[in-house]
Order: sequence, then C-alpha cells, then structure tokens
Amino acid sequence: MKVGYARVSTHEQNLEAQLDALQRFGCEKVVAEKVTTKKAARPKLNEALSWLRSEDALVCTKMDRLARNMRELLTTMDDLTERNVNVVFIDQNIDTTQAGGRLV
Repeated sequence: MKVGYARVSTHEQNLEAQLDALQRFGCEKVVAEKVTTKKAARPKLNEALSWLRSEDALVCTKMDRLARNMRELLTTMDDLTERNVNVVFIDQNIDTTQAGGRLV
C-alpha cells in the first residue's frame, strides 16, 4: 500500500499541489496537515505511520515535508527501514524500493 503524507507550515499555504502529486503517484491513503515546523506534534503524520506495514511505502513530495531537520529525517528513516517500509520522495526522485534510493 502507498500512503501519502502532505504538510504545509502555515494556514495561508495551499496543500493542493502536494495532494495532486500524491494522487497521481497512486497513493491509496493520503493524510494532510497544516502545522508549523516548530510544533513537535504532527498527529496526521503519526496516523500515516501507524497504517504502514512491511513492504508498504510512505510517499511525500519532498524530504522537508517529512522531517524538520536531518536528525529527525534519519531517525524516521531508520525506524521505517527496520519495519521494512519503503519511502518515496516524488520531487527528488528518491525511492527506497530501488537500489539508488536505498543508497541515498
């Protein structure tokens, strides 16, 4: 299953472009939230992460939609890798189902 996650930082920003990209990519489930990156809690991301099972894929348009900094990105990626969950960043052409994506 492909689970999409979209996020914008302010209520003035629009989620449409991210949601369209996730839909075109074939995500069966999509969650979206408007939350500042300074906030620690991202309930919709936690919801999406709870749906993922082995061999599923978490799909975001860009890395900065998933994580606020490198440490958080690495921690999240380590957790997903341990769970055998793939990650795709559409705009950056990174897909961990492929050897090049795993290397990145």
